[in-house]
Amino acid sequence: MIQGILLICLRDKVQTDQVFPMTLKIVYPVFFHGNKWRFDDGEHIFLAAIEDEEFSRRVNNREGFAKGDFREVNCHFLQEIVNSRLKTTRTIKKVIAHTSPPVNKDLFLE
Repeated sequence: MIQGILLICLRDKVQTDQVFPMTLKIVYPVFFHGNKWRFDDGEHIFLAAIEDEEFSRRVNNREGFAKGDFREVNCHFLQEIVNSRLKTTRTIKKVIAHTSPPVNKDLFLE
């Protein structure tokens, strides 16, 4: 019975299409227009294009960020079945905020 339901879903190409806020760590930035950046959501590392032109402009104007920094973003998550295979695409629609990780202070400094 479950297999019959799965076949119907495959034939109908059921999709998930959502935009939601999330916090991501930049794993690997890419400064070539149109290329995807690598992000970590705390559970998975994935590639995503950034469509936020304002953020791209700030990066091109040398807005700084460092290893371990976080970005609060609106992420578009699209999951679809194409040719009987599951395909997931993530796109950063808007970079909302930049957060630096807390700094551990040396307990032995006077």
